[in-house]
Formats: sequence, structure tokens, C-alpha cells
Amino acid sequence: MLKDSRMHKLLVILILCPIQLLSAQNERLFNVDNRLFPPRFLQKKRLGFTPVLKHANWQAGDTIVDIGAGNGWFSCALAMHHDSLTFYLEEIDSAANNLERRTLAIRHYSKLKGSSLTSQFIPILGTDAQIPLPDQSVHAILLIDTYHHFSKKTEMLQEMHRILKKEGKLFVVELIARKEGDIHPGCRSRLWQENTLVNDFGSHLFDLSANVTSGREYRRKKRLFIFTKH
Repeated sequence: MLKDSRMHKLLVILILCPIQLLSAQNERLFNVDNRLFPPRFLQKKRLGFTPVLKHANWQAGDTIVDIGAGNGWFSCALAMHHDSLTFYLEEIDSAANNLERRTLAIRHYSKLKGSSLTSQFIPILGTDAQIPLPDQSVHAILLIDTYHHFSKKTEMLQEMHRILKKEGKLFVVELIARKEGDIHPGCRSRLWQENTLVNDFGSHLFDLSANVTSGREYRRKKRLFIFTKH
């Protein structure tokens, strides 16, 4: 009986330690300078990070475009776990992609990693209907809490399909509407239901590869969708 009890405790330790370690790493990952991002903003973005990282099977030399990247903090955090990537940080407002804040983010994640980030971060200025990159030029696209901001969904879906390489991956993190016409409590943009999102991308030749729970925010589900271009 005593032997069984000890075995049970050992199994609990073996299971819980990796989970606690990952949790601690995530806390450190998002414990950044408040000049970069408000704490509440980081708390919300944390929900999308872990599932994206888990499925981001990128290789050195790959090119990723982060649409609606802001200061690029999400890409910088991902770059801490990958070497020699090129991130294009796309925004439609040049003021949103601030060099000083991006530099602070790179320094923070380099310090956390214990060495310099080896990836490149290149800001690019697009429009609400155009991404200034060549055809089939990127291996992956990040769309983190961005899709509900699109004013021209059809044009942007076409653009994302155009720039993505064949078999390339599109990572979409979105808050899910509870009902038709639901509004985002923060930015007041319209939210979309799960089947609408999947159908939107499917109608533009993207196959759904994964649909993963990413947590809850504003009493709504948050999900990561991974689509593959065909």
C-alpha cells in the first residue's frame, strides 16, 4: 500500500512539473516593460500565444507575415523559440509599428532567451485591401485578433491566398461570436461565428487543418484556426 502511495506521488510530480514549468515560462514571457504594452493587453494576447507556438513548425529561413502586427511583440516572442526566420510586420497605419517599442521588445526577448534573436523583423505598410508582398512569397501568415477588424474581408482573403506559398499555413486567432451580430466588447467591431469564419476561408481555397481552443475572453470562446493553402 505504501509503495502504491509513493508511486502515485511520483506520477503526480512527473505530470505536474512540466505543466508548472511551462506556466512559469509563459509568465516570464509576458512580463514585459509596460512601455511596450498595457498589462491587460498582454493578458488577452497570452491566450493565443501557446497554441500558436505549439503548431508553429517553422524551419530556419522561413518567411512569416504578421498582419496587424502592431509593434511586433507577438512575432518577437515567437522568434525566441525559432532561429533565422524573417518576419514581415504588416500594418495599415505607420504609427502602429513603432521602432522604439519594437526595439524594446527585441531586447526583452533576447534577454529572456539568453542570446540575441536571430530572426529579422521588417515593417511593411499595407492598406485595408492590399498586402505589399510578392506572389507565393511567405511560408506562414499570422492573423492574431485581426480578422474582425477587416473592412474588406474578400480582398484581404484574396491577398493572403496570393502571397502564401502552396501548402503554407494561416494561423487565425479570433474571439467567437455568441450569436449572429455579436459585437466585440473592447473595440466594438462585429464578431463572427465559428462556422462563418471557417466558410469564409474555405471559400477562398483554404483547408481547415486544426481548430483549437485558446481560452475565454469577455465571456466568449477564443479559438485558433489553422488553414492550409491548396
